[in-house]
Amino acid sequence: MTCTFYRRTVSARRFLPIWAAAAITGTLACTVGRGVEPAGPENLLVRVAHANKVRDAAVQHMRSIRRYTLHNARWNEDPWADVLAIMGSDGKETYEILKTNARGIQKEIFRRILDGEVEASQDSSATDINADNYDFQPIGRRIVNGRPCEAVNLKPKRRTKYVLDGWACIDTKDFAVIHVEGRTAKSLSFWVGRPYFKHDTQKVGDFWCPSLNESVADVKILGTTTLKTEFIDYSITTRQGQALLACMSKVCSPFLSK
Repeated sequence: MTCTFYRRTVSARRFLPIWAAAAITGTLACTVGRGVEPAGPENLLVRVAHANKVRDAAVQHMRSIRRYTLHNARWNEDPWADVLAIMGSDGKETYEILKTNARGIQKEIFRRILDGEVEASQDSSATDINADNYDFQPIGRRIVNGRPCEAVNLKPKRRTKYVLDGWACIDTKDFAVIHVEGRTAKSLSFWVGRPYFKHDTQKVGDFWCPSLNESVADVKILGTTTLKTEFIDYSITTRQGQALLACMSKVCSPFLSK
């Protein structure tokens, strides 16, 4: 083991525990679409916050299969991990790594990212897109992933690692955040700085759920590193006992029905 490799290993251990600020977007859990009338610009975030409360009242249990992939030009192969994530009625997450090609420090990186997401799920109020966390300014209608939405600039009221300087696009029929992107309002660490995040959602039945997260960080020593999270399959159980199985992959994961 060369000194150079050792230094890279140490740096990875130090910067990626906090790169779980991917949880900024990852914890934007499923929101129920209720077909509410479009809101004016002055209360968009209020309506979005209300939709989140409706979600909390409707969802009893949710399971999802996710693929996490890291890319860095220094690695010969991109490490990935297939993960079963479970959200209980309290909104808190647990996870199980089902399969991975990661080795050594790469496994530790994934573990710390997932632990960070679990930690962030303990208090979703810190990451929510609402009037408590943001001032916002309407910037007009846009088309994102083929869907019309109302775009707003997001200005954090507090500089923390869990909020973004950026913009969001809101579906004004269901009051669902369908796209968010921007940099963290606060540097996550000396090693990572302020990563740039993108987050998209998709409609699963009457619910809006995360579909893709991407974050890019200019990491000290390692250089540009990208984390991508693909949300592959969902199983959603409502408080009324109804179950919705949504399989975006060719074959639905058997882990969703357990």
